[in-house]
Amino acid sequence: MTDYRALRIGDTLPPDPPRRRIFAGQTPPTWWVIRAGRRIDEMDSAAAKLRDAGAGEAWFPAETVKREYFSARKRPPSTVEQRKCIVPGLIFCLAEAWPQWDLLKAELGVTPLMVGIKPVSVTPETLAHMAAVPDTIRALQSAMAAQQAAERALKQPRVGELSRFVSGPFRGITAMVESIHGARIFVRIDGLAARAVEVDVAQVERVAK
Repeated sequence: MTDYRALRIGDTLPPDPPRRRIFAGQTPPTWWVIRAGRRIDEMDSAAAKLRDAGAGEAWFPAETVKREYFSARKRPPSTVEQRKCIVPGLIFCLAEAWPQWDLLKAELGVTPLMVGIKPVSVTPETLAHMAAVPDTIRALQSAMAAQQAAERALKQPRVGELSRFVSGPFRGITAMVESIHGARIFVRIDGLAARAVEVDVAQVERVAK
């Protein structure tokens, strides 16, 4: 060890000791499960640091969701797309050399997921299934939205057909639809009114045939 107090002006400084590498040592390529912050920005930052430190890949499953924000002035809500972690706080790191766990924590601020005293790893097949999760979620959401749209279309009142009140003072009563004007609908209720009654279209549903 160099005694820096004994150095004089003009002396040559000794070379710095070699810095330990975060990924070093022979091992088969392995996908390790790494713990990081739970927020999407924290996970993006940790994944970038792992790649910069020598990881072959650092990845976590995420999906893009749409969120609506309403204003107090009753204007149409604004829609914003946001990325959302499917497994918050966990990053999957491909290491082609043995990770130095103490350096991961000291320099990158991340730690391995442990079971007992062993770090957890996953197989490439497991990662492939996880990578397909966002697409599977989107397909299910699209199918659900299509089904809901079809159900709403079946319940929409139609001119010349019977509809049933589902809310309001006429709830449960069946009426004949005479005309529809946007969100307003004119129906004739036998025995209750001499002429068509104007109501909100949301108050009635088409009677299924």
